[in-house]
Amino acid sequence: MKKILIYICLGLLPILLPACMEDLGNYQYQEINEIDFEGIDSSYVAYQGEQFKIEPNLAFTLDESDNPENYEYEWFLQKPGALPNDKEKFLSDQRVLDIQLSVAPGIYNGYYRVRDMTTGVQFATKFAMEVISSVYEGWMVMSDVNGKARLDMASRIEEDYMVIPDVLNYTGSSLKLEGAPGMVFCYDYDPTLYGIYVTSEGTGTTKIDPDSFGWSEDLRLTYEATGTFPEDWRADQIYDRGGNSSLMLSEGKVYYYFRTYGIAYGVPINMVSGEAAPYTPSPFISVNPFFVADQSILFDEDNKRFLRHMGVNKEESDLMPNGTLFDYNIGMDLVYMGYNEYNGGEALAVLNDNGQYYIARIAQTFTTLQQVYFEAINVDGFDQAENFAVHPDFGFLFFNIGSKVYEYDLSTKVAYEMLDYGSKEVTHLEFYNLAFPRAHTADFEKQLMVASNDSSLPAESSGKLEFYNVPPVNGQITLDSELEGFGKIVSVAYRER
Repeated sequence: MKKILIYICLGLLPILLPACMEDLGNYQYQEINEIDFEGIDSSYVAYQGEQFKIEPNLAFTLDESDNPENYEYEWFLQKPGALPNDKEKFLSDQRVLDIQLSVAPGIYNGYYRVRDMTTGVQFATKFAMEVISSVYEGWMVMSDVNGKARLDMASRIEEDYMVIPDVLNYTGSSLKLEGAPGMVFCYDYDPTLYGIYVTSEGTGTTKIDPDSFGWSEDLRLTYEATGTFPEDWRADQIYDRGGNSSLMLSEGKVYYYFRTYGIAYGVPINMVSGEAAPYTPSPFISVNPFFVADQSILFDEDNKRFLRHMGVNKEESDLMPNGTLFDYNIGMDLVYMGYNEYNGGEALAVLNDNGQYYIARIAQTFTTLQQVYFEAINVDGFDQAENFAVHPDFGFLFFNIGSKVYEYDLSTKVAYEMLDYGSKEVTHLEFYNLAFPRAHTADFEKQLMVASNDSSLPAESSGKLEFYNVPPVNGQITLDSELEGFGKIVSVAYRER
């Protein structure tokens, strides 16, 4: 350590510096209380949001008491090359640095200052600091904690997943979700940007910064729209159409977005050409998330009929072509509909005709909408079925009735019980479609994701995600992995890289 001494001219105070220089005999040398910094490394690497600690050993040349109250402390970070007036990131005013590191990922210079309150002299030491994102990739989970929204994450760190409850607080985000939870959704809404969308009743829908999870007003959904919308405008569901395009449901209306063509959310598309009144859309839309030009299938709840959105720049709905197995003006209630990759890409719909249930399948491509299946389904208790999901390879339909999860074979028309959660609640089933499958994520698309909730546990940690391998020919599904520590799981999305 460099020793620091202060030299004091003890001649007559009014005499200026030149006089002191002429009479060197008027100088005395007075040693001050110096500080020697030990226990601080030259560099550190730490994860954003994790607890970080540096416990220095301070040695004082003239203060044997080592009384902490005699000193002031300051820890802070600054970007390398920063100008003197650039903002410093304050960390702590304690002698020992022991904090949750809510600092954006990056390279910093770290500083530790100690001021001697007796003399007013300040000493400092410097170290290098690299902050690594602990929220780089992983499962985003919107949780319900006692009726309030909380965003959780299972972050992939060094090939494992670490559950981070309340990830907005963990990363120091300024976004505070208010009210009941809504959806979380991830997709590349812009050729150069990635969107993590979060929704709550009081906040509405907004994106968060995809790397730091920071927030600013211009990330609100309203900034992706033309026209007048409230600040807390809320998306009930967003469907990725691929190629920076989407369909979005909000308060009984459907909106269309296509960045490449300059189409923003604006005029609702739940209108049919030539018809005066808009229709009430079902919340279920079958959308191919991989090809922007594919037709999307919607359902008109007022007239109980299937409709389509033709894309690429169509801002209204169209009537369906003639069917071969059933009339698209089907006159039934839609219970569920969704896109799946089975058989080259299909829409699967579950319909209710006064207590008799049917399954309809429609091959869905850019050039073709072809009916391939229409059969009744007769399963005890099916009127209570919910949380539907279709296996992309085998076409099995999964659903739960209460706490039991079933696999339905559309060929044999038999439902096989796969899981029984007993007193736990099943809140979500899904085969997750990835936009950018990688070696460590590819299995997710073919694994059944099951979210369950155990009300006997604290609300802050009652939710669990499990991933099951699905064998062919109705074999028993087997648990592959599980993640726990969430709230009651409402919505799930994967933050891809």
